[in-house]
Amino acid sequence: MIIVMLQGGMGNQMFQYAAGRALAIRNNTFLKIDLSFIKNGVLGGNVDYRNYGLNNFCIVEDIISEEELNHFIKRSRLFSKLKISWLNRKTGYRFPLSKMVSQKGHGYDPEFMKLSNNSYLIGYWQNVKYFAGSEEIVKQDFMFKNLPNQSNTALLSKIMNCESVAIHIRRGDFKNLPVLGTTDKEYYLRAINYLVKKLSKPVLFFFSDEMKWVKENFNTISSANFIYYSDINTSSGSEADDLRLMSNCKHNIIGNSTFGWWGAWLNSNPDKIIIAPEKLFADPAIDNQLQGMIPDNWVRL
Repeated sequence: MIIVMLQGGMGNQMFQYAAGRALAIRNNTFLKIDLSFIKNGVLGGNVDYRNYGLNNFCIVEDIISEEELNHFIKRSRLFSKLKISWLNRKTGYRFPLSKMVSQKGHGYDPEFMKLSNNSYLIGYWQNVKYFAGSEEIVKQDFMFKNLPNQSNTALLSKIMNCESVAIHIRRGDFKNLPVLGTTDKEYYLRAINYLVKKLSKPVLFFFSDEMKWVKENFNTISSANFIYYSDINTSSGSEADDLRLMSNCKHNIIGNSTFGWWGAWLNSNPDKIIIAPEKLFADPAIDNQLQGMIPDNWVRL
């Protein structure tokens, strides 16, 4: 089996699941999800706590039990010390080593593709290459489990019947994390102007975890036909509703957010234009490592 430890918000959890799912498929085995870190709920002082969010999708949801997890970790530590694999005396079958795999840095590591069965994944795995070859399966897994409510259905109808542009602006705890930082207003204005020149009648739909700031900073845009501030999904656990709306827009403008990234990646419009910032994060080292997160066919501004 493959075990993936979930951490972070919904976008991060989706990357972690996708990497684990693809690795399980390559090894012809099954994936287990470890929620122990999320359930523990202890994060740094500047980081917002996030709940488990993948239960909103049609994923293969196999949560590992505490007993299974403890057994795996103990066996992993034992085998790492002895440097041997476990031989089943009854069958004579030699099981692969149980291995704890921690991501090195933030960028793509090609050694990931060589990982074998019985691997426990600890990391963010924020690159589409980690689930290369399994993209269609991942898209099927991330189909939404529940139907939208009345308010979301009405907005979804507007989105699907116009030249809709989803604009995702992530602020929240990123303002308090100097190594990450927030994507600035000027970038979004450049991206909007770029699409206004490309599209005949763009309709802007803003999505954000800080809509007050968005309304204060983008309330004078005159280059678009209409502007909608999607603030109907403000309750806890409603992120999936915003993700559904973003992924059904015709085009996307994203910031330095994995949540916005998935909204764009799940967009099935064959003619979609996706715009992402040239500079993703404030810290140059992290920014350099995560440049590969953005697909080559997305526009960088």
